[in-house]
Amino acid sequence: MAKRGNNQRGKAPRKSRPEPNSANHQNPEPSTSQNLTTQTTSPDANFARGIQIAQILFFCLTQFVTPAIQKFLCRMKLPSPRVRDFDHVKLLKKMFYHQKKKSQCFSERLSNTLIRNAIAARNDICHIDLKFLTTNWKRHALVWISLCRCVGNARAAFRVRVIYNLLTRGKYKHVVRSHAFRLNTGNYNQHTAFGLSFILYGCLTKYIAPALRTFMINTKSRPLSTTYDVFKNLKYLIAEQEVDIDYLATGGNTRNDSALLKLCMKARHMTCHGFNSRIFNQWKSYLQSWIQLMDVIKANDTSAELQDILDYLVNHKQRGLKIRSASILFWLSSFPNTTPNL
Repeated sequence: MAKRGNNQRGKAPRKSRPEPNSANHQNPEPSTSQNLTTQTTSPDANFARGIQIAQILFFCLTQFVTPAIQKFLCRMKLPSPRVRDFDHVKLLKKMFYHQKKKSQCFSERLSNTLIRNAIAARNDICHIDLKFLTTNWKRHALVWISLCRCVGNARAAFRVRVIYNLLTRGKYKHVVRSHAFRLNTGNYNQHTAFGLSFILYGCLTKYIAPALRTFMINTKSRPLSTTYDVFKNLKYLIAEQEVDIDYLATGGNTRNDSALLKLCMKARHMTCHGFNSRIFNQWKSYLQSWIQLMDVIKANDTSAELQDILDYLVNHKQRGLKIRSASILFWLSSFPNTTPNL
């Protein structure tokens, strides 16, 4: 994949304009809009660090923590989702419900507070709350270590501790150094699905989140919309597009922007809720929907970079080559953009 000489997407999004005085604000928000929270993370090195932390904690959550919870629930013969899919929130809520009834099943005392903190950690990651991630990531990791011990999975607790130590020393690339997978065309493969979900989440954090935020601030003049939460921003865009079919750009009916936005939201949900079987089968269409949305909102550099990622994955699938997560992480967490030696 060739490096694009004039690529500006490695830069963090612009700072939002100051919040207007409500008394002088002449253009109130439409009634269909959602109240969007504000994230004050400055678009500089803190943004890059927040993205790196988010991506690595997502890897930690999907690779070690959630599978440990899933195995525990299955071992205790408690109701749990299908083995292929790991909805982090649903699993944690099941633990919350059963911990009072079957507290003797846990190797350590599992408190409601610990489970709530584990859910909060997941929410910060999947809703891309960079402000809280950069300040609370150590607490999140320690909560997960305790949680893994509570479900009797010392190996998962150890691996989370290793990641914690590497992050503390700033050795981001070492976290996923040994992880690699192939895009096989046969039956479902959990290892491949995990790798694909990691890539899709990386695309959400580095590309989709800042591009949507910039579009809403600069093009739609929404200085309050400073969140990087793809869910909240897509939800807002879907609501506005239902009122104004050309809300994204002229020609919304011809392009069927309504269906496009809903597919983009579905892709986000499948990624952030651990629907690995869907990701395994639909990863290409999910990436294509994000590329198309970036084209519509004229985030041309973002679209080109996402297309490079899609081409890279398709090429490696056709040639049967291994995809190394360390190389992908280097690419998805580098600012300004640098193309890894793949």
